[in-house]
Amino acid sequence: MTATVLPPDVVEALKPDYVAPLVAFLSHPDCEETDGVYEVGSGWIARVRLQRSRGVVFPTKNKLYSEMIASHWEKVISFDPKSVEYPTTPSESLSLFYERVMAGGDKIANSQAAVGPLVFDYTEKDVALYNLGIGATNKDLKWVYEGDPNFEAIPSFGICPPFRLQTAVDYDSLLQNFNFVR
Repeated sequence: MTATVLPPDVVEALKPDYVAPLVAFLSHPDCEETDGVYEVGSGWIARVRLQRSRGVVFPTKNKLYSEMIASHWEKVISFDPKSVEYPTTPSESLSLFYERVMAGGDKIANSQAAVGPLVFDYTEKDVALYNLGIGATNKDLKWVYEGDPNFEAIPSFGICPPFRLQTAVDYDSLLQNFNFVR
């Protein structure tokens, strides 16, 4: 899609050939890395982490106006080293958000938020259905038959937990007419 927009040498440098080796490395049984977000392209690989400012909780009983946000903007964007947070999992991120909003103010959150840790559980059936859903067939027994001694999830199964964890928070109680589709 970018071939008509970018110069040919840039298009060449953005080939999947420079991304696939990282996927292979992370998928290898000897690789102990189990989480992480990476920026990859043109032979450059970097791990990215989420960093969040303390933020501001505005009352939801009244309307929120842009002027209110403007008056607290410095606190919204401040990465003061004493108040910066580093959520490391979707569960922790949602827990911090939920506790802060439900507390209605500036209470300092911790990773064991009011909603508790959000847990992602799955069975062999979930793994087999996922593997089948992305193209595994009856010829790929290690991915579709739970009785196979080498049964395992295709490495991209790791994209599933964040979506299921998002539904653990009752967004309807926080936001009127909340809809993930929008």
